[in-house]
Amino acid sequence: MGTYKRWQEVSSTNKQHIFVWSVQHQAKIKSLTDYILNMEQKKRQLEESQDALTAELAKLQAHEKTHKMSGEEKEKDDISRHDGDGDIKKTLEEQLENHGEAHYKQLS
Repeated sequence: MGTYKRWQEVSSTNKQHIFVWSVQHQAKIKSLTDYILNMEQKKRQLEESQDALTAELAKLQAHEKTHKMSGEEKEKDDISRHDGDGDIKKTLEEQLENHGEAHYKQLS
């Protein structure tokens, strides 16, 4: 027996119940879909905030390293200081690059 014939045999009351159930089901699906999209948006915002905070932390840590020089390190000649600053900058750049790569992987 075909689906259409079976549908014709269903009483009009049952058809109304099925229709109401169908509408309610569709509304629930839409509500859940909207909720999921909202949660995904919040997740993205949190990830972006985390990325910004991680970058800021790396900058602050690099800044802290430059200010923790002992009196002995301050007495080194200019060439040594510039080399040390270069190492700190290189470390910071590497941290930021690694962080950027991790962020790109998260977005993929």
